[in-house]
Amino acid sequence: MHRYLVGEAVRARLLSQGVHRSPAYLVTLRLTAPTGERIVPSMARDWAVAVAGPDSGDCVFELTAEPAPTFCWLVEQSFRPVPAPDHFFDGHPCAA
Repeated sequence: MHRYLVGEAVRARLLSQGVHRSPAYLVTLRLTAPTGERIVPSMARDWAVAVAGPDSGDCVFELTAEPAPTFCWLVEQSFRPVPAPDHFFDGHPCAA
């Protein structure tokens, strides 16, 4: 799990797309098994949503080009998830 500061360009882009809450961080979560076994995608998503917190289901996005299940979401300074358009991370996993 990692967190990255969100830049002003991303905040402006979100505002232009109708998101009025200001994100502070981009959080990424990569799930792997110590045995090297493949992780069931639905189970990986359930874990990501559980880590992100209650009511975060629409805020968590999977980065499908990664070799292991990898998820990202935007959060406020208090780590409450911030909704973003579902296309926000398309083709640009380092958007924030």
